[in-house]
Amino acid sequence: MFGLNDHQVAKVADLATEEILASGDPIFTLNEKNADLFVVLEGHITVYRSDGEPSEVVRPPGVLGELALVDNEPRCRAAYSDGFTRVARVPVKPLRRLIWDEKDLGIIVIANLARNLGLRLADALLRLDDQTSKAEDPWAKRPD
Repeated sequence: MFGLNDHQVAKVADLATEEILASGDPIFTLNEKNADLFVVLEGHITVYRSDGEPSEVVRPPGVLGELALVDNEPRCRAAYSDGFTRVARVPVKPLRRLIWDEKDLGIIVIANLARNLGLRLADALLRLDDQTSKAEDPWAKRPD
C-alpha cells in the first residue's frame, strides 16, 4: 500500500496468504459475510454490481474488499477472476488488530482505503452525471 515503509509492508504481508484463481473463480460473492481484504498481485478481477452488471476491473496492485473492512456488512458486490489470477488475502481480524496496535501503520492503511473509496465514489458520480445529462428532460418543453 502507498506510503507504508518496508517494515510496515512486511507486517501486512505476514498476515496474507496467496491464492491462485482460475477464470470464473469467485473472490467474494454478493451478500457474502466476509470482510477479508484482497490485493491483486497478477491477472485481473471483474467486480459486478448487485444487478449483475460489471462495474470495474481491478488490476495489480489493486485492492478489493476495503468497504467490508470498514463496515463489517455483507458484500454489496461480487468479484470474479478473469483468467489466471494471483491474489493476497489479508484476513480482517488480524489486520484490524494490526491497525489498532500500530497506529502509524493504521493511519496509512485507513488513508489508503479512504482514497480508494473516494476515487470510486468520484468515478460513480461522473458516470451518473453522464447518464443524467443524456436523459431527456420531460419538462423542457410544453407537453402536447
